[in-house]
Amino acid sequence: YLDIGFRGGGPLGSTSRTKRMRTSFKHHQLRTMKSYFAINHNPDAKDLKQLSQKTGLPKRVLQV
Repeated sequence: YLDIGFRGGGPLGSTSRTKRMRTSFKHHQLRTMKSYFAINHNPDAKDLKQLSQKTGLPKRVLQV
């Protein structure tokens, strides 16, 4: 038995995943993120949590 991931029911190359909503950033959020990432290009989990609290954005949005 070989499972190649074919689910059927749609054209080739289509996926059943839902499209994620694009985040619109407010000016103060962009300013905060740009100033932070200018200093630290690779924040750890603690830094992302702090940045999340400052901007009001989820950590997942900040790390992508």
